Amino acid sequence: MKINELIQTGTRTEEYTAIVPSTYDNNGNILTETHSETQTREVPIMTAVTRDMTDEEIGTLHIVETPAESPNALTEMATALSIATSLAQMRDAAKLFLNSTGGI
Repeated sequence: MKINELIQTGTRTEEYTAIVPSTYDNNGNILTETHSETQTREVPIMTAVTRDMTDEEIGTLHIVETPAESPNALTEMATALSIATSLAQMRDAAKLFLNSTGGI
C-alpha cells in the first residue's frame, strides 16, 4: 500500500511586520507609543512524497469491510417497499372511511 506524507526539505527566513501596542504605567501614563517592528521567523519548506507503507503501519490500519450483498437483497428491498406502500394505502383508506362515517 502507498501513503502520502509531507516531509521537510528545508527552511526559509521570512520577515513580517508586528504591531506592538502602547504600554502604560500604573497611573495610566503612556510609557511607549504604539509602533510596528519588523521581525523574522524560520518557516519550514515542505514537499509531498508518496512511499510504500511498512508492515507495521499496515498492521495498525483499521480496514472497513462492507458485507457482501446477498443475491436476494434487491428482492427483499422490493418486498419491503411493497409492504410499506400497502400499509400507507390501508391507512389512507381507513381515514376516508372514518371521515365518511363520522367515526365509529
